[in-house]
Amino acid sequence: MQEKIDAIRTEITAYASYIDNMVEKSVKGFFLRDKALLINIIEKLEPVANDEEMRLDEVCVNFIARQQPAGKNLRQIIMTLKMTNDLERMGDHAVNIAQSSLFLVKSEAVNEFKDIKIMGDEAIKMLRDSLQAFMTEDSALAKSVCKHDDVVDELREQILRQIVISVGKDPSFVEQGLHLVRIISNIERIADLATNICEDVIFIAEGTSIKHNKNL
Repeated sequence: MQEKIDAIRTEITAYASYIDNMVEKSVKGFFLRDKALLINIIEKLEPVANDEEMRLDEVCVNFIARQQPAGKNLRQIIMTLKMTNDLERMGDHAVNIAQSSLFLVKSEAVNEFKDIKIMGDEAIKMLRDSLQAFMTEDSALAKSVCKHDDVVDELREQILRQIVISVGKDPSFVEQGLHLVRIISNIERIADLATNICEDVIFIAEGTSIKHNKNL
């Protein structure tokens, strides 16, 4: 049974790499103002991500129905099922970032918000560390990712203040500001979903839930 679970985990890891690529390209496309790259995320990459999520869901459900796992094996496969959903949602957030970035392609103001790249890089690192924690069942790394979520939250608040100041100076900046807010909000959600994965890793590795406990 464990061999089959490991095979499913290998598939989810490949899916996670695909989503990681979408997220990285969405942030890159924003700063490079690369219209072709952003359109590719929306029109080409997302449909594949959606189809793969449905396929992996079916694989996990069929495994539960046929193998009837219990204990840690059941926790592993349920987490994998949930992780598939979290990853697909990250893909949706990457698409949202790409859509708002397309609106900002001709905006020189993008260059003034360099902290968005830092925030995006932090969220991507959290995603990659959460996947490493998942593959190795490393609860210490998972806890580190959960704590790091505060860094992304602080960056969001900092950038939000900068956007508000820009709108105050130039009311015509409102629409651009709203798209920037959408971008940082979606980056924040990606970090939150990486945290969700790590909370599940801790549950599998230690058998305890920390979802409502901030004292890690």
